[in-house]
Amino acid sequence: MDILAGKTGGMGYRMNVKGWMAENTRTRRNKFALLLGLVLFPCVMLIGLYQLYQNIGNLETTSHRNVVVLSEKEVQVVNAYHAQSAFGRQMQEWHDVLLHGDNAQDRETYWKAFLREESAVLKAISTMQNAALMAHEDSKTDNLKSVMDSHKVLGKLYREAYGKYSASKSNDATLKIDRLVNGLDRDLYTRLEQISADAELEYKSLAARVVAAQSEEIENVQGRVELNLIAITLLILIEALLVLRAINKSTRDLHKLASESEKTVYHLAYSDPLTELPNRRLFQDRLEHAIVLSNRSNQYRALMFLDMDNFKTLNDTKGHGMGDLLLVEVARRLKNCVRASDTVARLGGDEFVVLLGELSENEISASEQALKIAEKVSRSLSQPYQLNHFVYNCSASIGVTMFRDAGITIEDVHKRADAAMYQAKNAGRNTVRFYDPETQAALEARSELEHSLRTAIEHRQLQVYFQVQVDNNSRAIGAEALIRWEHPKMGMVYPGQFIPMAEESGLILPIGQWVLESVCEQIKQWESNPLTRDLQIAVNVSARQFHQDNFVRLVDEVIKETGIDPSRLKLELTESMVLDDVEDTVVKMHDLKKIGVRFSMDDFGTGYSSLAYLTQLPLDQLKVDQSFVRNIGIKPTDSVIVQTIVGMAHNLNMESIAEGVETQAQREFLGKAGCKLYQGYLFGKPVPLEKFVDSLKEMVE
Repeated sequence: MDILAGKTGGMGYRMNVKGWMAENTRTRRNKFALLLGLVLFPCVMLIGLYQLYQNIGNLETTSHRNVVVLSEKEVQVVNAYHAQSAFGRQMQEWHDVLLHGDNAQDRETYWKAFLREESAVLKAISTMQNAALMAHEDSKTDNLKSVMDSHKVLGKLYREAYGKYSASKSNDATLKIDRLVNGLDRDLYTRLEQISADAELEYKSLAARVVAAQSEEIENVQGRVELNLIAITLLILIEALLVLRAINKSTRDLHKLASESEKTVYHLAYSDPLTELPNRRLFQDRLEHAIVLSNRSNQYRALMFLDMDNFKTLNDTKGHGMGDLLLVEVARRLKNCVRASDTVARLGGDEFVVLLGELSENEISASEQALKIAEKVSRSLSQPYQLNHFVYNCSASIGVTMFRDAGITIEDVHKRADAAMYQAKNAGRNTVRFYDPETQAALEARSELEHSLRTAIEHRQLQVYFQVQVDNNSRAIGAEALIRWEHPKMGMVYPGQFIPMAEESGLILPIGQWVLESVCEQIKQWESNPLTRDLQIAVNVSARQFHQDNFVRLVDEVIKETGIDPSRLKLELTESMVLDDVEDTVVKMHDLKKIGVRFSMDDFGTGYSSLAYLTQLPLDQLKVDQSFVRNIGIKPTDSVIVQTIVGMAHNLNMESIAEGVETQAQREFLGKAGCKLYQGYLFGKPVPLEKFVDSLKEMVE
């Protein structure tokens, strides 16, 4: 039994040992597997995270590369636009040479501007050609080389034409010269325009491909991240939470990066990198949308086109960095001037646009609203600019066009705003102009007349004419000084054509002062001539001239400088001028009266006469307006008015003189009414000085 028992026990032991060994092996195997799993988990996790971050890094690299490529394409688009714009300005400068280069100095100025723009075109094309060469774009390189060669050939033709123009200076030669380059410059401009359009199209296409590729890459990375999450979760559940947290954080970073990448691509595609304003592409979309909305809502919209005056001078003298600072500040001021519903964009260079929305349904009211905003913008942009340690003064020329028509195109709106902007430039810069063909034509004619008048003042084209004034015995007792303008091309320009404009522009002040000085000098010269020494000369005074604070002093100085008898000078005032400020008029008239100057109320009866103010004025004479004199014997009421004015003058101890007397019947009626002084064609027309003196001699003889 014992032996059997011993045997049995030994077998059990051996079995237990084998079992323990097997269990131990399994345990060790499990422990080893567990340890291996614990060891492999961090490795797998590290590998997974490494791949994850590698994918993120690849995405960042790809995004950066895309940004660089898009930026390079953006530069090509800008250079193409600069080349096109510069050539357009070059063509304009050439036309300025032909149209306005009669003067050698002006022609040289336009020619230098032409050469600067030509250099800008060559520089822009050369930059584009180098970029295409670096990118191994052979066909584009060849095309740009061809464009540059054409531009150089055209440059030679321009120089040849300029030489011919400088030598010929004739209209026929000018037309031949214009035809010499007319076709070539338009063809080259068309090619540059096509290059600009192709560059912009290429940029849009590339941006679209980048966005698509970026989205696909993001989706691939997201897929790999999800696989990593599943693998890590299956390896060990204990640390799954930590792993998931880490991966979730990485996923959020990835989504954030992807979102930021998309925003970056969008920003590059639709924003101006310098000013952060919408660029031309985004603005075109918004303008198109505004055109549609204007028709639906029946509300007017407006487009403002702004160009900084003399911006090129800042770039040339202080560098492009300083010019960029100015553009950034201009963008900031523009955003502060407009409403939340308006859009401000930069088209390129120093050109900005403002889209004004939700204006009135009434065109006049809408135009007034747009004008207020435009003037606010103009005032803001005219303030000094602090550019680092440099203070710069600049202004903007602003063109505005209104629209409310779904049929109008984006190009039409742009062209009208651009035309209005150039009208503002031509008007002297730092101003606002609305697009209106008829009004603009009238404004241009007025502007040309104003410019000619300024030239006339400088070159002494104005003349003083004299119209005799006689007494009841047809004896010359004085004359009225009347201004005339002998224009070298337009011929005689009468006061009614330019005096109102001179009043508005302020030119009436130097004109009036010149007439006053000329008349006083003439009075002094006549003192030695028995025929003229007793004449009283009447000078018309404008409201703007009379209401100057120093008018009395100016008159006194002229009288003292010329040394005339002040009683020989008679100032003619109108009723409307007196009524503008009766108190100021009374004070000044009394001050001048103390000096010895005489006064006449011109055009009496045509205003709102009042005995209350008439008795306050130290007048010496009432002048019956020619509109009443002309109707004597025709319109009974006017005859009664003439008699009333003459009687009023007599009762107030004033002289009465009638102007516009052309017939003997009118003179006889006036004489019977008690008027003893006359002026009109019956006695003499306004004539230059020499003819006036001759007419006095004839009257004496």
